[in-house]
Amino acid sequence: MFNFIDSLFAPAFEFMRWIKENLMQAGTVVARGYDLNVWLGWIKLLGPGFGLFITSLITSLIFLTILYNVKTISRVFILFKEWIGRWT
Repeated sequence: MFNFIDSLFAPAFEFMRWIKENLMQAGTVVARGYDLNVWLGWIKLLGPGFGLFITSLITSLIFLTILYNVKTISRVFILFKEWIGRWT
């Protein structure tokens, strides 16, 4: 019985071993930082105040986007909750 079960799972185990071997041999860099000076290097020419302005603008846009998404998700959750309440 033990040999039968091993023969059933042998292809899956062989595939997992193949994946493990290939991952162990991988030599590429997984994560690499981006050089934003290529696109935003002109901000340095305008001074530190303008750089702070652009940084705070980007930060506030990200924050407002997160708030909008939370508001939208909560509205969907409330609608779903009302629908379940009417259904039961």
